[in-house]
Amino acid sequence: MRTASRASAIAASAFMIFSAWATQRADSQQAIAFPQEGAEFHIVNAAWEARLAADPGHAELVRLFADSAIGESFARWRFRPLGDGSWEIINTATGKVLDVEGGTRDKPVPVNAFTSNGSVAQRWKLQKEAQGWRIVAVVSGMALSGKGELKDRRGQAFQMPWTGKLTQVWRILPAVGAPEAARPESRFALKHGDSGLFLTVVNEKAGPVLVLEPRKPGDVQSWRFRQVEGGGGMIVSDAAGLVIGVPSGKPAPQAALGLVQPDNKPGKRWAVKREDNGGMFIVSLEGPLCVQPWEDGGRILVRLESIRRTQDQRWYAVPVEGQDGSFGPSAKPAGKASQPTQDVSGDAAAKPETAGTATAAKSQGKLASMASKKLAVAPVSTVNRDITAETLLVVQDFLIHAFVNYSQSAVLDRGSVEKLLAEYEFQTSDLADTSKAVQLGKLAGADAIVIGSLNMVGSTYYLTVKLVSVSTGEILATAIGEGEDASSFLEMCMAAVKGM
Repeated sequence: MRTASRASAIAASAFMIFSAWATQRADSQQAIAFPQEGAEFHIVNAAWEARLAADPGHAELVRLFADSAIGESFARWRFRPLGDGSWEIINTATGKVLDVEGGTRDKPVPVNAFTSNGSVAQRWKLQKEAQGWRIVAVVSGMALSGKGELKDRRGQAFQMPWTGKLTQVWRILPAVGAPEAARPESRFALKHGDSGLFLTVVNEKAGPVLVLEPRKPGDVQSWRFRQVEGGGGMIVSDAAGLVIGVPSGKPAPQAALGLVQPDNKPGKRWAVKREDNGGMFIVSLEGPLCVQPWEDGGRILVRLESIRRTQDQRWYAVPVEGQDGSFGPSAKPAGKASQPTQDVSGDAAAKPETAGTATAAKSQGKLASMASKKLAVAPVSTVNRDITAETLLVVQDFLIHAFVNYSQSAVLDRGSVEKLLAEYEFQTSDLADTSKAVQLGKLAGADAIVIGSLNMVGSTYYLTVKLVSVSTGEILATAIGEGEDASSFLEMCMAAVKGM
């Protein structure tokens, strides 16, 4: 009987453990029984629902970020057991480990990240609490804690004496799937956010050179992100088989970038800082530097500059030959159907089978005629009082993201359009009038202006998008996106633009 009871108990325990693992998701409120070596996890503060992450601007700084404020790979951690019941906690993007600043034992100090050196300041123990885990610094016995309050969706991490507050409790949640900011081996083109030009490999007598040029066929604008041991990854050219790096081997502001051999020398490892609007910054893991174009002798080359998060440092990943461009921001919300692949030549694509669908109106291929021309996206209007101004701004950003990814045009950022609206005292409601929208487009120096209107009929949202010539006032193309709830807005915009 004892044997049978014990077997039943073991079976019951095994079933409970399996059930817990089987039902967990990255956005759940459960903590797992223990970290699994080699897997990746989010470390989420129970009080703030903010994730512990490496700062993209400084590889050795650790912060607390609200979900939308940080690139996915920077907020992923691996746990390596050290054999004595303690763990080394390793950041996926930077390869650096959680470290108590100065290894101090007697007072609260910041917790940051440092190259693994085997010191006791980099050892942590996990203790189960009712609402998650206590993460204890072996060097001091103090608990990893959020300090103060979140400001601008950011907070600080310190070691503090244990008090039992929720700011000292952490949920360790499995990170589902490959990091959105750096899935390995996807093929993509890199489109510059300011100029609309693409990063291109040009063969010269002295060897291949990186320049910005209009969209071209072939593999001279095709890239892959290849993850490497220790965090981050290399950006590999399909045309040359080489990787983007600093030929001098000395990453610094204004250091020129080129194509180099994929070895372990400095200046070749990168990570991505994602933005909500679909843009991204390509950040060096050797310092707070990112990729930015510069002009030299009539050509536009690329080099490293200090991170400012400006439009001239912003890039977009554009799909290549059926790929989803997953080096950059994901084009689909979690839980939705896959975004359709895009033929970057501008040819019409099949109708997407997504939650947000689109119907094109006599416009197939019209968007392709706008290649290399300038587009402005006007503020989105509505006749529904229940649709807020904030919602309309989000949809405008989604439309900008869609046109950047699915057209070969140079798209003005929202800030430039807003300055004109303020300067010339336009009202958003005025822009439903095509003639007023055309006037705005002329002031912006655009060749065409995009007019969008979001409305609800019953329980269904409808997004109407018109592409209007600034010179003639002619409606060049229209499309209507349809969705059931706010979670489908991005797909509605992507589908509508692709239908043009």
